[in-house]
Amino acid sequence: MQYLIIGAGIASASAIKAIRAVEPTAGITVVSDEQPGFYFRPMLPLLVEAARNANEFEFPPDFFAVAGLRIVPGRAVSLDPGKKTVRLMTGDKYSYDRLLIATGGSAVIPTIPGLAESGKAFALRTLADAVSLRDACAKARTGVVIGGGLVGLKAALALKARSLSVTVVEQQGQILLPRIDRQGAAMVAARLQEAGIKIMTGEIVREVNSRGLRLASGKDLEADLIVAATGTRPNTDWLTSSGIKLAQAIVTDEFQRTSLDDVYAAGDCAQTVDLVESRPLVSALWSEAVEMGRTAGCNMAGRKRKYPGGLAVMNATELAGLAMVAVGMVADGDPDQEVHVRQSAGTYRKLVFKEDRLTGAIFLGNISKAGLYTSLIRTRKPLGSLKDKVICNTLQALDLMPQTG
Repeated sequence: MQYLIIGAGIASASAIKAIRAVEPTAGITVVSDEQPGFYFRPMLPLLVEAARNANEFEFPPDFFAVAGLRIVPGRAVSLDPGKKTVRLMTGDKYSYDRLLIATGGSAVIPTIPGLAESGKAFALRTLADAVSLRDACAKARTGVVIGGGLVGLKAALALKARSLSVTVVEQQGQILLPRIDRQGAAMVAARLQEAGIKIMTGEIVREVNSRGLRLASGKDLEADLIVAATGTRPNTDWLTSSGIKLAQAIVTDEFQRTSLDDVYAAGDCAQTVDLVESRPLVSALWSEAVEMGRTAGCNMAGRKRKYPGGLAVMNATELAGLAMVAVGMVADGDPDQEVHVRQSAGTYRKLVFKEDRLTGAIFLGNISKAGLYTSLIRTRKPLGSLKDKVICNTLQALDLMPQTG
């Protein structure tokens, strides 16, 4: 059996481990347009803020010491499912018995007049991006981050750690939308501002000039460098003539199979289903890519495994010393939600219910029971008499264990 994997991220790594577990000496070829390809993407802000070496973030050498694993540098440009081949930009073709597409996503750079020409624009998506931003910080005094999502805020903290004066510009009325609600976002924003980061919401960047940025409101911001943190898009353009079913990304079923025989997809380039809302979902979460990759690898090797679906929001992190966990449906505005909020000095908790199920939760500050509540959301467990314990925060792990007679 010859396995071909396009892309060298965490979804690919998880698939490789799953295939190895079934076929220890299987022939596995990985094609990657990033060199090196296998690294810890969530840790990239640390590379910037601590001015660390890039090789510290690569996968350890023992990962590559795998029988039959071959890594080919190159970019896939077309797929021929009839001949079971993938052609690279070089013209080389690689055949497969089973194919995994795990090409991930690319940073979306907004089309702002003057941004591309400024020489100041950076992203924080790849290891190369992080290295470029790290080096630019050494010569900069001021930085502006466009986008107040999690990547943007992590980038802002990294720049601040490098002694830059930092402003975050977010066009929505709050940061971290839709990962957190307005009340929680205000708490996070206050903590970031205490750390010396200026947060500007409801502002749109109109243009970039030699001094910095001009906002639609007429305000000017000085910027020696600009980080664009405005989202990602799946890397699927090379598949448009392959006949594979595409929607928001590559459409997959619960086994990570695509519409083409013997072709699977996982990670940021795959469309699955939202576990809570049962609607199409393209997740850019590291944790979901791990599960999708594992599921794909198992099924490629003939060991049946289902991926039950992902969560649009699933974050456990820390921002300016404030611990945060947000899971499931947490944004404001759904009239069918039953919401319970508790807030005190330095802590915030929001629980969202639909009928008898917990469908979303936010924990800020005190996250001691976040894991337990996350399991309730993932399993979609009907709560019954346990609902009051969930609301009152008295639920214990023992409460979820099956009762024996």
